[in-house]
Formats: sequence, structure tokens, C-alpha cells
Amino acid sequence: MAAIQSLPFLQPGKPVEFHYQNFEASRISFLVWFWIDQQQAGPPLAMSEAIKAITKTFRDNEISIPFPMQTLEIVNSQDIPKLPGKPTNVKTDN
Repeated sequence: MAAIQSLPFLQPGKPVEFHYQNFEASRISFLVWFWIDQQQAGPPLAMSEAIKAITKTFRDNEISIPFPMQTLEIVNSQDIPKLPGKPTNVKTDN
């Protein structure tokens, strides 16, 4: 919360709220709600700066965000079943 509270465009006297949403396979989802002075920063800039501040705080505190392991298997195109009504060979003029 301190990372967000230090942003210069927050409206004074308004709270910063942090709400956990869900535990997922490779992350914990949460929302951060805060009020901004739109004469200093609009919503897109405020969101970008908030994400950067949270990311920096995570990095400074050695909190890593794991990315799920994914495997991509390349198969021989002859092993892929043909779909009815779809062309099997498409030729282009180069």
C-alpha cells in the first residue's frame, strides 16, 4: 500500500484500498483502489504508474512472480486430421 500511497497524483484524504480476489495456479489476484486528481494524471497514466510502483516494490523485496510452464509440441502436419470442407493445400504466388 505504501507504494501506491506515495504516488503524487492521489487525491488527499481518500483511502487506498487493497482487496485479494483469488488464488490461481500461478498467481494471487488482487485489486488496488485509489482516488486520483485527474488534473495531475488521467486513469491510464495512474494505472501504469501504480503497476510500475507495485512491480518495483515486489522487486525491491525479492518477491517474484512465477510464470506457468508451458510446453509447445510441434507435430508433423501429416499427423493432423483433415477438417471437412477446409482446403488442405493452399498455394500462393510469390
